[in-house]
Amino acid sequence: MTQYEIFNFGLDKYNLRVMILKSGVEILNNRPIANCPACNATLRITELSCPRCKTKITTDLETCRYCGLPDDLRHFMHTFLACRGNIKEVERHLAISYPTVRKRLDELVVRLRIKEEAEHSAPRMSRTDVFEKLRKGEITVEDAVDLLGEGTPE
Repeated sequence: MTQYEIFNFGLDKYNLRVMILKSGVEILNNRPIANCPACNATLRITELSCPRCKTKITTDLETCRYCGLPDDLRHFMHTFLACRGNIKEVERHLAISYPTVRKRLDELVVRLRIKEEAEHSAPRMSRTDVFEKLRKGEITVEDAVDLLGEGTPE
């Protein structure tokens, strides 16, 4: 079992939390950790407490998927949403290039498992619908080949 300790340091107006592991030091930036420091499993919330009246509630909740994101991706996601998905605006606000915006957006999709969820919940197009969209010019030949290769229903 990995030995670790969490220390809180009040540095001026900043509250710095540091977790010291055998493998090194991790700065927690005053937000909860998402993974177990001993085995790296996803942590669950098992207790909530009120700082004012000291009431404690025992529970078993999943942690927020966004809470486990690194600070740079959380900042990127915030900026992306504030710009309402306008990539040009994100480029301007963060002073990064279009390929960098796309790369970070792709990383968010992977880390948050958004694509997996969309693929499982999206209804599949019938072969007839694929050919009709292709005939109308709504999709490219490559898109049609991809859709037909996914085992679309008859």
